[in-house]
Amino acid sequence: MLEPALEVAAKPLSKKVVKSDYSPAQFKIDIKSELKQAGLKATDTFKILPDGWQEMAGSQAGQYELRSYMAYYFGLELGDHYRLLPKKPVNAMFRSAKNRDRDTMAPAANFAHSIAIRVLQSLPQPLSMANPVLPKATELREQLLALGKERIDLETLIDLCWQTNIPVIYMPSIPAAGKMDAMVIRHGGRYAIVLTKKATNDIPSYLLFTLAHEMGHIACGHLQDENSFLAEEGSLTNLPKNELSQETEADQFAHQLLSGKNFNLGHAISPQLLANQANRIGKNEKLIQDRFLQNIDPDQIKLDDWELFTKLKILPPE
Repeated sequence: MLEPALEVAAKPLSKKVVKSDYSPAQFKIDIKSELKQAGLKATDTFKILPDGWQEMAGSQAGQYELRSYMAYYFGLELGDHYRLLPKKPVNAMFRSAKNRDRDTMAPAANFAHSIAIRVLQSLPQPLSMANPVLPKATELREQLLALGKERIDLETLIDLCWQTNIPVIYMPSIPAAGKMDAMVIRHGGRYAIVLTKKATNDIPSYLLFTLAHEMGHIACGHLQDENSFLAEEGSLTNLPKNELSQETEADQFAHQLLSGKNFNLGHAISPQLLANQANRIGKNEKLIQDRFLQNIDPDQIKLDDWELFTKLKILPPE
């Protein structure tokens, strides 16, 4: 269902037989240094290069081609003498619950952004180049349930996005620190969503809500600029008013899509009472069964409480 997308980058490289005195060992040392300065982990980056790259590094022409390849696919720029340089994001928005700054998040975001663009370019152009428009969450939920879906789960949303020309790309192993949890990208009048949180058995519904949230950013028109992206990390509450408003709108879209209900605390509640209530609900099999009968993913009730915890800063977002 979710397959890592880095194989998209693993296209065969042509081999140019040009002898060079430039040492492959020195080339590797230089590349490691340049990748590090660009914010990427060299060892992990080497692992996702196509087969045969070390042989190509034996010629100067091959080294130039490898540098061009890494810049093109990994979100870097080429400087003088084909030196790899970090790319300065344009029309990019970064939001972090951990207060990571733009420079810290940029290498991972640029990497994911570049891969996402290659995915979009590899797909057939839709019949209409108009921006794909997602309907309101309640309308979208009704449409999906009318197709015979028992509930809105992760597979359902992934299928829906691809059918709407919005590829969902799963990239849990980005070779950079400061990795975001998710991104939504606009490029060439089209959108893509990147999920980077590792899908463990403990948090399957985290990916479900995150995907619905990113769909909310698209549906609400939060990416106004062409060729822009939004990278997010954690449960975002401490933001400027305009950014917080967008996050609230995307949260509302996600909750309406997944449960058919608005998400609202309504009134103040003590952390201990909330924790006790969450534990009680989580163990109530009848209530969970009722949720299932209401076409709600059973794990979603746990996620709702988890979201409340993080918004009130009772539990960490990890």
